[in-house]
Amino acid sequence: MIETTASEASHSKAGTVQYAGVLLIFSCIVLLPFHRLVEIPVLVMAAAGIVVLVRHRAELLLWPQMITLSLVFAAMWLPIVISLPDAINPERTAVVAINHLRFFFSAVFMIWVLADARARSFLLTLVGCLLAFWLIDAGVQALFGVDLLGREKAGAHISGLYGPTSRKLGTTLGVIAPLLWVFVQRRFNAWLLLAVMLASALVVMAAGARAGWLSLLVCACVFVWLNRGYIRGLQPGLLVSAALLVFLLPVFAYFTSPTFQARLDESVGELSGQVAIQSSPLGHRAYIWKGAALMIADNPINGVGARGFRYAFADYAAPGDPFVAQVPPVLPMHSHQLLVEITVETGLIGLVGLLLALGVMLRSAWLASPQVRAEITPYGIALCAAFFPLNTHLAIYSAHWSQIVWWLIGVFCACLCAAGASVGRAASNQYGRA
Repeated sequence: MIETTASEASHSKAGTVQYAGVLLIFSCIVLLPFHRLVEIPVLVMAAAGIVVLVRHRAELLLWPQMITLSLVFAAMWLPIVISLPDAINPERTAVVAINHLRFFFSAVFMIWVLADARARSFLLTLVGCLLAFWLIDAGVQALFGVDLLGREKAGAHISGLYGPTSRKLGTTLGVIAPLLWVFVQRRFNAWLLLAVMLASALVVMAAGARAGWLSLLVCACVFVWLNRGYIRGLQPGLLVSAALLVFLLPVFAYFTSPTFQARLDESVGELSGQVAIQSSPLGHRAYIWKGAALMIADNPINGVGARGFRYAFADYAAPGDPFVAQVPPVLPMHSHQLLVEITVETGLIGLVGLLLALGVMLRSAWLASPQVRAEITPYGIALCAAFFPLNTHLAIYSAHWSQIVWWLIGVFCACLCAAGASVGRAASNQYGRA
């Protein structure tokens, strides 16, 4: 009786510690809108990941999810290190290389905590509820001008918890919305799923970031394709309603959101030639990409160094460049396009590394069992949008965007539990000693 009680107490303690770990992982999404506060849980997870790796390296290094993470991280991190010798600002590049190590060790922590299926389900539930709150908060701000925390709109566009000076709500939600969709799909009916997807689209469109629009479209297309069997089984009335709502959604957004209307008019004007390309955002990015092309021609192998674009741009700017022509010059921080940024800052080595990393994750998903594929689905869809090449992007090595990308990669790899429940039980039994 005493032995049984001691065993139950030990199991309860391990479970409590494990769920505390899930809350720590979840806090990385909770704190995203609050600037650099998200660094705190990442650093805590990194420290815990080092401890876990030291204590359980013999076991961990045999896990398929750990092998996948190591390959992906090596493919994306080593080019940063290789860019150091020719970096235009070696100190800045060195800081990026060192700082990225925290993502690897924090992902090790995620793999250890999320080896149990209950922990993975708990995390998705938490994130789903949080993103639902984001939608409600943004809706309140759109209707009343102030969100639930008292943050006002910045002009016409909604910014939600990110605050009036930020436009990151659209770009962030445009990528991670599938986590909410999958949560709703698994817990509720198809009508609510449709409503949540439409609400996500309205918020992202009203947030005003065109990169967010395209990211959400990519997410929706991949989500629908992966769920084509589920969709075929739905009622015809729901399918007709969904088709009509999807068609009417941009029309509704155009007449109710000044931000969406202005951005859409600007986009149409740029493409039709009615807006002077030199004075438009697309034209400004054309100047950025011209400078980037010259950087690549001069530094094709290992680039100008991670985060070196801003320091090198003035030397490669084209004649009449609107950034350099300003007094004082306002140099672009990054190249606004993933493949261009990787190639400029880490060269062809970085581009090959990125393709290898994506190939490793795609292969892992392709070879996974149906159960594992169901686990990785929301994070895989989000990564499809984050790495979609035909879009403008936030800087891949920046603090905000790298936090999101590496969090998704870490959870994606953690869900690759090919050994299923046996791995989860082993981790759960040992977690209390980590």
